[in-house]
Amino acid sequence: MVAQFNRRLCNLLTLDLCYSQIEELHKEMGKLCNLRHLGLKDTVKLQFVAEGLGKLTNLRTLHRFMVCDDKGKT
Repeated sequence: MVAQFNRRLCNLLTLDLCYSQIEELHKEMGKLCNLRHLGLKDTVKLQFVAEGLGKLTNLRTLHRFMVCDDKGKT
């Protein structure tokens, strides 16, 4: 069941987390190989975005992305 779930997520094109209370994006986000649009607008509690985000080579739209140093400071 878990393997099937992962295969389906790989085909996800849009993930809209705008206005959510999410606090971090896990490194597993990098497995969303076909993701094209990631909405993060007004995710005020978002503190951490894992390195896996760099693996999203099909990503075309990314709202509210802050670049931090290696210690997480903007």
